[in-house]
Amino acid sequence: MVKIKNKTLLFTFMIFSVVFVIETYYTYTKIDILTEHQLEHKHILLKEVEYSVGNISDFIYENLLYKPNIREILKDINTNTDEDNNIVRDRLLTTLIKDYNTFTKYNIQQLHFHKKNNESFLRFHRPSKYGDNLTGIRKTVEYVNKNQKPIKGFEEGKIFSGYRFVYPFYDNDNNYIGSVEVSASFVSYKKFLEKDDQLTVDFIVDKQIVERKLFKSEKYNYATYLLNDNFYIRNIQLTYDDKFGNNNKHKQEFLSYLSRKESIVKKMNAKKSFYSIDFFSRHPHITFFVPLKNAISNKKVGYIVFIEHNAELLSLFYTYIIQLIMMLIVSIVISFILNKQIRLKKKTEELSSKYKVILDLSHSMIVVYENNEIHNANHTFLQFFDIDYIEQLKHKDISKYFVDTNKYTHPNSMSELKEKLREKNSHSIFMMNFDRYELEAFDSSIHYIDEEKDSFILEFNNITELFTENKELELRANYDKLTNIHNRHSFESIFLDKFKKMKQYDLDLSLIMFDIDHFKIINDEHGHNIGDEALKFLSKLVKDNIRDTDIFCRWGGEEFMILVDMDLKTAIKIGENLRKKIYEATNEELQIPQFSCSFGVVYLNDKSILTLTDGIEKVDTLLYQSKGTGRNKLSY
Repeated sequence: MVKIKNKTLLFTFMIFSVVFVIETYYTYTKIDILTEHQLEHKHILLKEVEYSVGNISDFIYENLLYKPNIREILKDINTNTDEDNNIVRDRLLTTLIKDYNTFTKYNIQQLHFHKKNNESFLRFHRPSKYGDNLTGIRKTVEYVNKNQKPIKGFEEGKIFSGYRFVYPFYDNDNNYIGSVEVSASFVSYKKFLEKDDQLTVDFIVDKQIVERKLFKSEKYNYATYLLNDNFYIRNIQLTYDDKFGNNNKHKQEFLSYLSRKESIVKKMNAKKSFYSIDFFSRHPHITFFVPLKNAISNKKVGYIVFIEHNAELLSLFYTYIIQLIMMLIVSIVISFILNKQIRLKKKTEELSSKYKVILDLSHSMIVVYENNEIHNANHTFLQFFDIDYIEQLKHKDISKYFVDTNKYTHPNSMSELKEKLREKNSHSIFMMNFDRYELEAFDSSIHYIDEEKDSFILEFNNITELFTENKELELRANYDKLTNIHNRHSFESIFLDKFKKMKQYDLDLSLIMFDIDHFKIINDEHGHNIGDEALKFLSKLVKDNIRDTDIFCRWGGEEFMILVDMDLKTAIKIGENLRKKIYEATNEELQIPQFSCSFGVVYLNDKSILTLTDGIEKVDTLLYQSKGTGRNKLSY
């Protein structure tokens, strides 16, 4: 009796120890996954707000600033006398001040014109401050004036730090004048990011960098950050928190609490990317420290601090404690049962050892059924399901572990599976491998022993490798080998289906066709290997800049197609965006020569397009119209 009790305690300790390790590992893994997911979500939110603000800035530049009358006003600023430029400044300020005041209502922080020598010409947010040279201070302005190309990104300045959108500026005779900057306040980013009541966001900048670049008279705009006095925060953010912040007092207390954690302060001073999980006021918080990087140098100059009250994290910890308690109880019960099962297993193995030796000789998985229950199974079958002895399978319907390979459905019972096998004599199914937790494919067959007693043998032969090879062949048939996107055959099949649905339900559907300009020259001058690299680079670039639901294919050679569920206006915008990105990105890529693409766009749900062929012919004509009028264009 004492021996049995000791064994039970030993089994309990062993089982609970294993469960404790697994559960602890599993919980920490879920926490890691949760934090990674949350951090990824924050990056997505940042990209969304940057894209949104970028669109507003582009609109302001293209539709309000880069107009003929503004270009005429500014045409002589690089050669005018100071007195003449004062007149120009007054005229420019008078012309645009009403529009600028409107921008500020939407959190556009700065409108700043610069000469081509990087000298500040007019700051609408500080009209009285001009004439200072920004060389060495504002690298984005230097970049635009040197390369005459637009740039965007975070940068510190003499008055404000923020996300800059700097554009080149020309007069009406296309002579380069200088640059103009549109930038948004951090408050506009906070408004977007703090839509979730559980999230607060701070934008902070390295104190030394701010003091090195800032006009001394503008220092009043900044305050020392409560968490770490080596960083500054804009007062406007604090004012916004006071006015609109969700429980701002709690946030300040939490930041004060974090400031006492030396590990966090050290990591911040080293400008590392990290996160901190803390329980404060009986609530779990995840604080993400995402470095702010300078648009030109790519150096870390500050942080975006995300503070999130995370109920899911609290739930994980509570679940962890409850499950450990439950597992302790279960371990005790299992230990008692285990003693009995061990003795039963020995007895069963002695009775069926001779019969099982025969079954175990087969490499196939074999199950013997009698009177609607499992009578025996060979070692291969038990091993596959991670089962030690046959008693665990008896009185158990294992049909739920089977999945039909054709319909991906479960048989409702062994009777249904048996009927399918009786009809075809063999049937392909999936079964879950409990060792690797993967579905493997099998060819199953039935052999009757006694039909009256419903006695039969099920045999399963593993065909996973063959099944996988067939699937790989199917993928190769539908995807282009070089670019890893849809091939023409696959695209035409999807295109036909979407075209029919469009006509049937009157849906939006547009087709974008484009190809590489002078691709033959790339192959001739640089070789076909570089040509292939250009095709792969282009395919990845386009794939990264369209939606997952858009259908993208290599139509042939250097020709590509994109099918989008959108109207013509939106499709044109997508095409224009891709055209510009391709030209800019290939200029920055050192492994391939710069190239451009010509585009054609057609709206398929048009009365003039009756068939799929009509659409393809029309978009092809538009593409060649772009090529015939100079290339690197879009026709629609």
